[in-house]
Amino acid sequence: MIGILRSQLINAFAKEICCDSILYGDSTTRLAERTLSEAAKGRGGAIPWLTADGQSPSGVKTVYPMRDLLRKEITAYTVSTIPPLTPFLIENTAERDPSASSKNTTIEDLMGQYFQSVEQNYPSIVANVVRTSGRLVAPSPMGQDEAVCQICRLPLIEGAKGLHWSGEQDDPADIARVTGRRDTSTLCYGCARSTLNP
Repeated sequence: MIGILRSQLINAFAKEICCDSILYGDSTTRLAERTLSEAAKGRGGAIPWLTADGQSPSGVKTVYPMRDLLRKEITAYTVSTIPPLTPFLIENTAERDPSASSKNTTIEDLMGQYFQSVEQNYPSIVANVVRTSGRLVAPSPMGQDEAVCQICRLPLIEGAKGLHWSGEQDDPADIARVTGRRDTSTLCYGCARSTLNP
């Protein structure tokens, strides 16, 4: 949820100061981590907006100029420059604090640990994840009347009848009325799962 709020804050600030584009410093490794963690959290439909260059649903263009560089390549470069650029690197939490207890490990931490190990010996796997996610195409820009998720502000899938995030095969509004749970029809699958009370 913090990542969603941070993204919304960046987009709102960019629109407020009339920016045309937002440049993110995410490497191939970081984009691969995000791709698999978002898919695991049920936000697979958002991957084109979260990892690809192009127009975001907020109307501001996003660009990832370092998308073809692995984290280890960026780190090697920052060490070799004079003066070293290492103070500007943000430490990877997966490297710093690999949790011994899987109970307290987040999906992001697991993906970070996974790609940290894969990147060393099999960098092509990391690049393939990002190239594959780059083939996903985001729907055309949203119209004013298109339904969006109340939390992440991404478009909701039209006609979401059938199997829903809760595993129910009825309309979410009907489920909310019968079970007393709040109506989740204004939330995407990933946000509904993130806000689910056990």
